[in-house]
Amino acid sequence: MKKFVSVLLTLVSVICIALAFVGCGNDQTEEEVKGRIYRLNYAYKDRGWLDENDLKSVACRQYDCYEMQENPYAGLYKQKTEISAKEEKDFKKGYCDYYNHNNPREEAEPLKPSDIEITNYYGTYENNVVAEIKFSEGSVIAEDKLRIGGVDFIRDYNRDIYVFHYVEDWSAPKR
Repeated sequence: MKKFVSVLLTLVSVICIALAFVGCGNDQTEEEVKGRIYRLNYAYKDRGWLDENDLKSVACRQYDCYEMQENPYAGLYKQKTEISAKEEKDFKKGYCDYYNHNNPREEAEPLKPSDIEITNYYGTYENNVVAEIKFSEGSVIAEDKLRIGGVDFIRDYNRDIYVFHYVEDWSAPKR
C-alpha cells in the first residue's frame, strides 16, 4: 500500500510539474498585430486615412517638437502628447514587419522592436497612430519643406514620419 501511495504521489507530482511548464511557453509567442505601417504621404494621399486637419495637427506637433522654426500651424494640435504602451508596441512591431519585408537581411539579424526609437509621437487619429522614427544620430534639416496635401512638414533626413493603421477587416479600410 505504501508503494502504491508513493507511486501515485510521484505520478501526480510529475503531472503537476509538466502542466506548470506547458504554460511557460505562452509568454514567448507574439500576439498578432492587426495593422500595418505606412509612410505619412501614402496614408493621406493613397488611402485617405488622414484628412487635411489631421495633417495640420501632425505638422503643428512636429514644429513644436523641433522647437527651431516658427510654427505656421500653432494651436492646431489636439491630441494627447504621450503614446500608449500598446500603441508603441504595435507601431514598433508594424515597422519591423514593414522594414524586414522590404529590406531582407541575409547576413544580419532582422530588425527587432527594441531596435526602433520613436522620437516624436504625433497623435492617434481614429485608428491611425502617427509617429516619427529616428534612423541615425542628430538631425539633418533640409532647407526645403516636405509638402503633403498642402501642409508643410520639416524635412529631416535622419527621421521619417510613419502611420500605423489598425485594421479590423483587411478587405475594407475604415475611412
